Amino acid sequence: MLYIIKKNLNILRLNSKNVLNIDSFYFTPKNLIVKFGIDPTKPYLTVGHSIFLIRLNSLIFTDVKIILGVFTSVIGDPTGRSIERPIIKNKHALLNAEIYIKNLKTTLVNKKKFKIYVNLWFSKLKLSSFFKFIGDFNI
Repeated sequence: MLYIIKKNLNILRLNSKNVLNIDSFYFTPKNLIVKFGIDPTKPYLTVGHSIFLIRLNSLIFTDVKIILGVFTSVIGDPTGRSIERPIIKNKHALLNAEIYIKNLKTTLVNKKKFKIYVNLWFSKLKLSSFFKFIGDFNI
């Protein structure tokens, strides 16, 4: 069992930042919460999504929050460097999110440990609040 937990955490850690230290995981008194974000830019889930979903399904003692980034899919890649993240209309992003939710509900094994959120809070953010928010970060 310990081997499976280590293996799963190492796989999830591959492209992630700020992942819980494996040693502190054993002494954590509560369940681990994993957040997985998906931008619904296309009306279908890809093989890349499925790799992470399979891993998330196999995790034990975790709660998984899947966040569908509707607003971030609407703005796409503002630099224009990625054709994989085109700018799409809000109605298409919401429709894609509905399709994702339907697909996710049919593919997730333990539905009790998964919660799906559609992040609409950025679309309600005022421009002045946005600049105040990004002013806290240095790039």
